[in-house]
Amino acid sequence: MAVNTRDNLAAGKYENTVSPTYEKKPVTDDMTVRQAREHTERQKQLAHDQRRASRTNEARMILLLRNDLAAEHGVAEHPKEQKLWDLAWDHGHSSGFGEIITYYEEFVELLK
Repeated sequence: MAVNTRDNLAAGKYENTVSPTYEKKPVTDDMTVRQAREHTERQKQLAHDQRRASRTNEARMILLLRNDLAAEHGVAEHPKEQKLWDLAWDHGHSSGFGEIITYYEEFVELLK
């Protein structure tokens, strides 16, 4: 079956399902000063790890989108596919994946 990135986008295939936020648990009154300090540091680390996991998953979704677009348009092995992706990304990423797809589809004609 052929890849259709617009259908995949509508189906949520490229959606980052890993939340960038971590709900911190507050320090409680029964904690000693040392326990509270350690608890706060653990919470900071957990929040940092959550943001990293979200960014990693987002990067994976972007790569998946790029690979699907290249496969759909038959340019996966083209030597200028990277430049095509860069142009589509630069023009569209601020408006979301739908715009990236639109620009990719417009610019891919230059490679054919």
